[in-house]
Amino acid sequence: MFFSCLETRGFRREETHMSDPGEIKKLIALLALAFLWCHRLGEEKDKEEPIKVKKHERRANNLFRYGLDYLRKLISPFNRQLTWFKIALSLFERNLSTMTLKITT
Repeated sequence: MFFSCLETRGFRREETHMSDPGEIKKLIALLALAFLWCHRLGEEKDKEEPIKVKKHERRANNLFRYGLDYLRKLISPFNRQLTWFKIALSLFERNLSTMTLKITT
């Protein structure tokens, strides 16, 4: 799921056309953090307002996409929800302090 979210389902990493392995590693590390943030936001948002279930009994969105769409809504200049964005940022910072990330070269 992570790699599909990096490509066509969210971040569209393939459109960067990067070829330097060092730069790709840095980009993947940043996108991994962004993925975790969006997924966690999706989990929290799902508790408040559950994702709709379609007729075939599957969710309309996955938790990552739900969080990504919510984050986009929060940072939109037309939405004026800066307070909610700050709450989302503090949630990410709190979760980041409990995670460990090891990048190997």
